[in-house]
Amino acid sequence: MGGVFFSGVIYNLAVGEHGSLNSGFPVVYSGYTIGTSIGVYIAGNNNEVKGNYLSTLAGSLLGSAVGVSIFFLADQKGPLCSTLVIGPPIGAIIGYHLFKKEKHDSPFPK
Repeated sequence: MGGVFFSGVIYNLAVGEHGSLNSGFPVVYSGYTIGTSIGVYIAGNNNEVKGNYLSTLAGSLLGSAVGVSIFFLADQKGPLCSTLVIGPPIGAIIGYHLFKKEKHDSPFPK
């Protein structure tokens, strides 16, 4: 949900009313990537675990790069094009979990 919200906000700020789809796609996709990383970071932080936002953002950016690469390698058709949408969330989740830390310092597990 964060990805959809931020893609719309960034598109309206950067492109405005006079932009075309070709000029707007990178803007919308960057908003989707940033919004996805924010959403994963907020959803992942709770009373027991604290994540690192920069690693979440880096994972989302890497997932975006992989998604775009596969999208163009698949000639922009077929089921592999879904990596364009699922790449950033998967990358953000992996990036978040790589550097998450537990908040309690108890030496004994619960």
